[in-house]
Amino acid sequence: MSTKWMGAVFVLVSCGGFGAGIAGGYRRRERLLRQLMTILENMEAELGYHLIALPELTKQAASDAGGILRDVFLNLTREQVLGMTVDKQERDIGLVLSMLVCCLAGLGAVSCLEPAMDFFWELQAAVGFPAGLLTSLIKAVGIALVAEIAAAICGDAGKAALGKMLQMLGSAAVLTLSLPLFRELMRILKEMVRDL
Repeated sequence: MSTKWMGAVFVLVSCGGFGAGIAGGYRRRERLLRQLMTILENMEAELGYHLIALPELTKQAASDAGGILRDVFLNLTREQVLGMTVDKQERDIGLVLSMLVCCLAGLGAVSCLEPAMDFFWELQAAVGFPAGLLTSLIKAVGIALVAEIAAAICGDAGKAALGKMLQMLGSAAVLTLSLPLFRELMRILKEMVRDL
């Protein structure tokens, strides 16, 4: 009888030890996942507020982390830096190709717009607008398109801030070119109000 009790105790102790080992593993996993969530939340905040480059951000995360997460983020940093040096040549070639395609597409668009331009010139003559207004409008549209394409190319090259500045510069140029249009519109509105 005592061997049965001893066997039962051994089974209970071994099951308890096995369960405690599994529970300890789950606690370690939970701790790692909580630490990973904290690091990822910090990375998200850094990206949102400071726009730090990703390799720099993962290096910072590696210094904040400990144990296996530190190794993971250090390896991720090494991969990003290595990938950037290889990808730089591919990006340069891709940038040149995208600029070439944009130029060719622009030339194609200009030739397709010729009938529309003829219509606008006829409309301008029929309405009696001064010739400079339609020219200013066409220039404004051209500047806006060129600024948008240049911003997209800058974004492809990894220079998003420069692209935004080009968009702002294009918007300022369009606004300046549109001033004669606004003046003419104000003149027409004043005449309409006087006639009432």
